[in-house]
Amino acid sequence: LLAAVIARLKSDPDPLVREEAAVALAKASGADALAALESAAADKEWTVAVCAIVSLGKTLQDEALPALKRL
Repeated sequence: LLAAVIARLKSDPDPLVREEAAVALAKASGADALAALESAAADKEWTVAVCAIVSLGKTLQDEALPALKRL
């Protein structure tokens, strides 16, 4: 399931789907989810990027801090 959400975040053509995927990943843990959110923080659609950034913070994982500091 996690892999499917990450795939949607990375490549779905619909920004709303990517936004929902970013929001869903806020509840996930692990390096793959964090990497996907960090990458999505640079999405061409600003709404997707904002969802990804907020989700990084909501993960409450110490590993997300370096990515958030770089933003």
